[in-house]
Amino acid sequence: MADHEELPSNYIWTDNYLVNIHRIDDQHKALFATAGKLYTLLLEHEDLTEIDTIFSSLVRQTLVHFQAEEALMQTHGYPEYPHHKELHDILIQQLKDIRSSQQTIQSSNYLQSWVERLEVADYLSAWLVNHIIDADKKFGTFLQDSRLKESFGINEVKSMAPGMESKVKAMGSDSIDAN
Repeated sequence: MADHEELPSNYIWTDNYLVNIHRIDDQHKALFATAGKLYTLLLEHEDLTEIDTIFSSLVRQTLVHFQAEEALMQTHGYPEYPHHKELHDILIQQLKDIRSSQQTIQSSNYLQSWVERLEVADYLSAWLVNHIIDADKKFGTFLQDSRLKESFGINEVKSMAPGMESKVKAMGSDSIDAN
């Protein structure tokens, strides 16, 4: 199996992807690890059964992650929840379509079909990176701001001198345990 250093950058977790919600960050890290494993298996044409297993695991992890993230958004009244959920729903449908098309391939073309799926793995990994940066980080900021307002009272936060809000945030925890 390929070394971590041989993976393209969009398969490697970095702290640049932190949304500062422990549960979500842990799930994101697991998604990166599974996507990297799938990429490596596809690249090296490893055992096709294992490729199927890892792809199925990636789909399951994605569904569990989306459910957890959406539940947090609903619990905390995230105003962009409908749009965020729509992004999740689109990817879920794409994953179902990929799985469905994969299951209809004749066994003689099976390996070739999965090799072509390397492009799908690249797409999914790029989607994950872009989604974290463009959408999930907004939710992390929203949740941190909400917790700040709860801690100090909404009027106190609004009346802070410019720049004080970020200093108050810095005094608190760097990330949120949203359990």
